[in-house]
Amino acid sequence: MDWERWGNPGHAQRFQIMEPLKKVAKKNQTKWYRVEYFLDGTYFSKKHNLSIFDFKPIKGKSEVGVGPTFNYSNNRFSWTFNSEKFFTENNEAGRQNYYNTFSLDLNQNEISLKGKWVNLIINAKWADDGFLHLWIDGKLVSSYYGQTLAGADKIRMKFGPYRNYMDDATSENIDIPDLKVKYANVGKSNKCDDLWSGCDELTDQLSNNSQAHFAHAIILCETAPNKDTKCRNSGWPQKNIPF
Repeated sequence: MDWERWGNPGHAQRFQIMEPLKKVAKKNQTKWYRVEYFLDGTYFSKKHNLSIFDFKPIKGKSEVGVGPTFNYSNNRFSWTFNSEKFFTENNEAGRQNYYNTFSLDLNQNEISLKGKWVNLIINAKWADDGFLHLWIDGKLVSSYYGQTLAGADKIRMKFGPYRNYMDDATSENIDIPDLKVKYANVGKSNKCDDLWSGCDELTDQLSNNSQAHFAHAIILCETAPNKDTKCRNSGWPQKNIPF
């Protein structure tokens, strides 16, 4: 059912499955994750956002912000995560939010992301000197080296559809279709081999430098307290984009 957020009825829907707190990854741990999904090729996300899966930073026992997330928003797929430049402030629920994010706007002409089963592999070191790598169907899409926890001490994975900003669409009389998304082979492990066959082919694509592929651009969004969020396109080319 639709639910209210920030005083906006019908803002969001979610049906997510999350790790129990005692199972989440802790600071300085390195983990492998896998998510396989099928999103119908005709589905569109005009004027609203669909999160296919995401991570939530945790301090103590409370989620305190937004971590890496794989989204389908305004008919565009993106891989979004916190940058080195982060800060915290309390939101309306008394929790902390993290700001300043990179968002890779993925090029659907170069990589197929709906209308078929799509496999995502994530390798993350959750640390101040961490890294975050994403492969889609065995191809390296993003490799980032730097701060990955944004000041938190744990991180939780969630998967399942989470749609928000739906009121932006309905306020313009845009019909939001029913959503059917399938999941398979969702898991977490200390070893890639537990989740994927051919791990050497994945790690051979890495270097010691941050990089991105199959993207129109990297968007950097910067937010300051009580100010509008400012996002800019880096202008970098589609392939071999350096952070």
